[in-house]
Amino acid sequence: MIERRKGTAVVIALVFAILLLQMGVVYTSILRTSKTQTTRIDERSRVEFLANGLIELALLKFRFLPSDFYASYDAANSPAIPAANHSNTYLRSFIEDPVFTINEQVEDSLLGNVVYNAQISDMILHTVATDTRWGVQALEIRATVTFTSPDAENVTRTITKVYRVDRTSTAPVD
Repeated sequence: MIERRKGTAVVIALVFAILLLQMGVVYTSILRTSKTQTTRIDERSRVEFLANGLIELALLKFRFLPSDFYASYDAANSPAIPAANHSNTYLRSFIEDPVFTINEQVEDSLLGNVVYNAQISDMILHTVATDTRWGVQALEIRATVTFTSPDAENVTRTITKVYRVDRTSTAPVD
């Protein structure tokens, strides 16, 4: 009976070694196919910083040229203008300013060579119901960033910011 058990320890050791080897192969294949957390955080932060920068530029243009924005927005959306005469051209030209479009190429050790295409996609004015025409409004600005990840997949992210706008009359008071 003792002589039969001589090869059992070797067989058990081989089975455990094969199981450990199989688990190691599965683990390395999982690591190879999944993105590391650092890469995801880096992608997300770059996209958010780029979009927030564009949104700040759009807000700055709105602050400097509010009458241009309001005139173009009214031409596109005013209920006082018949629907057949609505024109999106002026609003599109305000939003699609070349300053609001960025094609940035970034090369680093984590993401490789990535080209980010960012642009302001929408500027929407929401009017809060008040007693007067001049009141509180909300300006919603959307920026869209597209890029091709190192895994060769096209990624599109949209960042939205909403700002409170207080409209006051600048007419001289008698």
